[in-house]
Amino acid sequence: MQTNLMQCAVYGLSTDRLTPHPFNLCSNAVSTHTSIFQRQPLDMRLTMCTQLLWSTMAGPVLSGTCPVNLAHLAAAQFQILREFFAMRCHVELPVTSMRECESNNTPAPHSHLTPCNTNESCDTEEGKWLIGPNLDFSSCSAFRRFRLASSINNFSHSSKEDRGFQMSRRMQMSKFLLGQISAKLWCRNLLHQPVRSMGSKSALFPAIANAADYPQQAVLEELKMPFSRAMIGNFFQERPKLGNQFLEDAMLQSYLKRHLPPVVLEEVSQDLDRFSQRLVEEIDALGRECELNPPKLQQYDAWGRRVDDIVTCSAWKRMKNISAEEGLIAEAYERKYSSWSRLIQVVKLYLYFPSSGFFNCPLAMTDGAAKVIESLGTPTPLQNAFRHLTSRNPNHFWTSGQWMTERRGGSDVAEGTETVARLQEDGTHTLHGYKWFTSATDSDMTLTLGRTIDEHGNTVQGTRGLSLFYLELRDAEGKLNGIEVQRLKDKLGTRQVPTAELLLDGAKSLMISPEGRGVASISNMLTITRIHNTIGAAGSMRRVINLGREYAAKRFAFGKLLQDHPLHIQTIARMEVEARGAFLLLMETARLLGLEETNLATEQDQHLLRLLTPVAKLYTGKQALAVVSEGLESFGGQGYMEDTGLPALLRDAQVLTIWEGTTNILSLDVLRSVIKSQGQVLTAFFSATEDKLQAALEVPDLSKSANITLQALQQLKEFTKNAGLKGGSYMELSARDFSYSLAKIYIGSLLLEHAAWPGASDTDKYCAQRWSQQELCPVYKAEASGSYNSEAQVLDKQLVYERSPLTKGKL
Repeated sequence: MQTNLMQCAVYGLSTDRLTPHPFNLCSNAVSTHTSIFQRQPLDMRLTMCTQLLWSTMAGPVLSGTCPVNLAHLAAAQFQILREFFAMRCHVELPVTSMRECESNNTPAPHSHLTPCNTNESCDTEEGKWLIGPNLDFSSCSAFRRFRLASSINNFSHSSKEDRGFQMSRRMQMSKFLLGQISAKLWCRNLLHQPVRSMGSKSALFPAIANAADYPQQAVLEELKMPFSRAMIGNFFQERPKLGNQFLEDAMLQSYLKRHLPPVVLEEVSQDLDRFSQRLVEEIDALGRECELNPPKLQQYDAWGRRVDDIVTCSAWKRMKNISAEEGLIAEAYERKYSSWSRLIQVVKLYLYFPSSGFFNCPLAMTDGAAKVIESLGTPTPLQNAFRHLTSRNPNHFWTSGQWMTERRGGSDVAEGTETVARLQEDGTHTLHGYKWFTSATDSDMTLTLGRTIDEHGNTVQGTRGLSLFYLELRDAEGKLNGIEVQRLKDKLGTRQVPTAELLLDGAKSLMISPEGRGVASISNMLTITRIHNTIGAAGSMRRVINLGREYAAKRFAFGKLLQDHPLHIQTIARMEVEARGAFLLLMETARLLGLEETNLATEQDQHLLRLLTPVAKLYTGKQALAVVSEGLESFGGQGYMEDTGLPALLRDAQVLTIWEGTTNILSLDVLRSVIKSQGQVLTAFFSATEDKLQAALEVPDLSKSANITLQALQQLKEFTKNAGLKGGSYMELSARDFSYSLAKIYIGSLLLEHAAWPGASDTDKYCAQRWSQQELCPVYKAEASGSYNSEAQVLDKQLVYERSPLTKGKL
């Protein structure tokens, strides 16, 4: 019925087909017009009805007849206003009180209204008008805020007499409002339009006889109408704000409280709090500037000289200084807190990563280079480089690159490395080759692989022919050291990082590994960079979740905040479970590395570190990509807009599944660790997992989840026993699912161990329970379905290449 009233009102603007009773319309024309009208925004419908009212009131002046029942039209206007109020919208309406009009001897537009009783109209000392029991006009100079109370008239439940009385009051109120609104809308919207059907303004309403003299600016200021000036409206969604990431991370704080000695915890917490505040106030903006100002290559100067200068923005250079000031590399090698120093460094990098403008990339390789040099005993020629890499002085701090990838091979460095090294009389080597992918090419030094060449020009192929070399990018004069930058890579993400193709043409270098032991010597660097990849994955998940929950507390949709929509919160909760699991896996790996670096690791710890490093990297990389993608979706369309900065999180997350080994490459590395250790890494894994679950088994709220995890562990044991008898191809085909099973089960044990800690919260317990609800041992289920047998291999290939011309007649 309310809808029909509005439809009739708009339809009456162009036709006189209205019947005496507007609820009985059945004309197709009416239906068409009213359908269009209903799709308009409320403020547009209000304006249309206002204009219509003036047209209707002008009718008697023009033709002597009134084509539309004015009462019906006023009622329609009232229904639209009622919609505003029912939706709890606020409308700024200019309302001049009767007293103000009387004191100024001004004809009041609503002077035709007379208060029926004190319940319907009263002017209080505060300047408040009450028209009807539910409508409130509050004075604010020349304005009144108009709001309908939640207890709007129960019109349908009133008696016939009451309904008649209420309709009369509503019509009076509508006329009152229209008298106020229409005068202003006339000045603003209708004054400059043809008035052939409108007649004289003074004939329509005495109050606007002098409307032409009404200053437009005053009208705009008084009306406060949406879309009044710039035509973009006055609603702007508040953006999510970055808070102190240390104080807002419940899992991080509880983990540190559980593990660190109290004295260390107090000191470290203060530093992390300070650093997190610096992230908000300085570093995050610098990271955004790095994203918006990617590096550029200037190959020639103004006079034609080849310079190959990689130009980076000031924010990128500032990030290097901040890294030194905060000791982001030095922390791990000063060992102020013994084995905890490495874990504390990882925590700081975890907080830093999402705001770093991907400066974490050169830091990862810098950390890896320092680790390699330290593991080699810090030979005298490299002592200066080590001091630079671990310096807290911005003027002395160096970053390092890592040049492994060449055209013929990405991860396959054994067969793909073509770079050769010629021995010089001074004991150094010159490198000659083409490096296809070099990250952080603006670094001060780098480590790279090459094949030594004998006096006859011969090299040794395979891994046994590779040695590790150290070189500085520029000489004492600042010129490139036998290096030509061919081009910068155009990448999906990590655009902040200068990544280049390099021609090495006599680059002077120093062999730092035993000849033919390059891959073994650089393995420590791979351990560090893979842990840094895990840092990036965990940090990215945490950041997008924190921003998402902040946004959910500010975004109002479908009648309530997003945080009050259960499905929305359920989605973020699932992301949170993944993020907490990834964080604990990262911390466990960092803890084991710290023990190894301080000679405190047991044999089991060492085996676990070897196994968990690739497992953590491959699994958290996949987690991050899924969680960040879901996180962007939680922002709706804004998550897809580049100027919000959110898409960069997703673009950068994609590299986490590729850099330092794809998921499949790392899955095969997991198998190599099992084979090379003759199964000892698995023995260590099974033992450590069972130990972590023991405490949870004794907690009533956790015992069920602990038993589920133990069952999955038993399934994994059974699989490894059976798979070991079926040959290498069977294990290779199952490598990915096997690695996922290792990750899921171990994360489950870490969550349960943490939840069983006396200081754990109820949410810690709930998180552990939620984790155990998923499939923890996918490799066992896949084996039961025959996914790894020889027939499946053939069918997989047929499925992929069906009707492909590449394999026509070959399958």
